[in-house]
Amino acid sequence: MESFTRIKEHYNFRASDEELLKGLYPLIERRADSIVEEIQEHIVSMGDEEINEKLKKYIELPSK
Repeated sequence: MESFTRIKEHYNFRASDEELLKGLYPLIERRADSIVEEIQEHIVSMGDEEINEKLKKYIELPSK
């Protein structure tokens, strides 16, 4: 796995970007559970059985 520093370099992620994200933290913190749930639902809705099988190790997926 690549280091986070290398990933940031690849995407030209600057200190100013980091500061912007830090400013969003209070907003995101309040909604973290719903954000994660929405991302999981989106991933499941894509219907990739291989990914869904991997997800089952970490979360309870809704039955079809």
